[in-house]
Amino acid sequence: MTTAFPVPEELEPDVGFWLAVFTDYSTDEGVLHDNRYLGVVYERVTMPADTGRRERQRRISERREHYQEILKTLAYGKRDGLSDEEQRVLGLWPADVSNKELAAAAGRIRYQQGLAERFRDGLQRAGRWRSHINQSLKRHGVPLELAALPHVESSYNPLALSHVGASGIWQFTRGTGRRFMRVDHVLDERNDPFAASEAAAELLAYNYSIIGNWPMAITAYNHGLAGVRRAMREFGDAGFERILREYRGRTFGFASRNFYVAFVAAMRVDTNPDKYFPGVVPEEPVAYERHTLPSYIAANDLASALRISLNEFASHNPPPGHNLAGQQVPAEGIRSAVAGRPPVGTHGDTACGYRRRVVVQQPVAGHVPYRCPWRHIVGHSADVQYRRIYTGCVEQSRQREPDSCRSTAPLTSGRTGAGCARGR
Repeated sequence: MTTAFPVPEELEPDVGFWLAVFTDYSTDEGVLHDNRYLGVVYERVTMPADTGRRERQRRISERREHYQEILKTLAYGKRDGLSDEEQRVLGLWPADVSNKELAAAAGRIRYQQGLAERFRDGLQRAGRWRSHINQSLKRHGVPLELAALPHVESSYNPLALSHVGASGIWQFTRGTGRRFMRVDHVLDERNDPFAASEAAAELLAYNYSIIGNWPMAITAYNHGLAGVRRAMREFGDAGFERILREYRGRTFGFASRNFYVAFVAAMRVDTNPDKYFPGVVPEEPVAYERHTLPSYIAANDLASALRISLNEFASHNPPPGHNLAGQQVPAEGIRSAVAGRPPVGTHGDTACGYRRRVVVQQPVAGHVPYRCPWRHIVGHSADVQYRRIYTGCVEQSRQREPDSCRSTAPLTSGRTGAGCARGR
């Protein structure tokens, strides 16, 4: 274990808990455990992945109430005449556990789903970008072991999206992402593993430069730098284990408390994958050729020319749904696919029965512009609604669109060009 990522003896049970979640417990099961002392695991619960939400909650609640009753009984001081189940639960705690601690534990029972299959998939996917990630970390002077963080954040899934809106393999929120990447209605680089990895390395290096130790710098990646500095003012610069155990910040919840120990567990698996997942083989990096197109081509048109699905095309060019100028695709076939294709907006103006149309596009340094001057649009189209036109969209007159023409509409931010023009 590198000295950059220390684990005090007190936190080893917590690391062991996450090791089991990542490598032992499958996605068809989970565990009921104490959310402060993760070494206290009450029960391993079978929970098939196809179990409905209501049934899942019913089973968890039923088993949680079972252990709450036992803990409350023990909290009253009962130590004689214990049933086998009561004796087993009491044995999960230190011999000198207090009644007050047992009473508090009754309100701390949490369910954690297993993640073994997802972690294995992440080890395979990581091969696509690992070389680039290592280069980014090295360039910013931070430990290469930090490449294990996406296992905790997203299982290396570039399309991962959290309930709070964090996105991509590094799970940047929009606010933090804007500090390091382009994040707007045209382009969201959080879903680009290459751009996001560079941004993550820069953020981690900055956190460390302010905090001075990796346990808290990593915690700040999840909780925020300001929140971690408040905790350090209370417990001291070297008291990270006390912060993880005792700090009661208003927003310092389960995820923040456990982010560092989960990272250490992921790092142990990532640095020795054959021990935990024998035979796992990382995917090979994809060889790319980058081509700057002379004008915009709809994503679905280019995917069709390359004879690949739009989903496959999007997987190499996250985020999906944007007009393309300077995007990347696998090397085979790109030259022949795009050679001689007319730019979008220069063909088909009358074939579909449209009276006129304007493509909002002005290539600047290979990117779709953030906005086009309004006067350029109004000059060609009097019926455009200002708040319903998006960069890259096609404005059309209000005639019905024939079915045969719908596949040629350019895509922007997951909307079709026709959808944007109609203000959907």
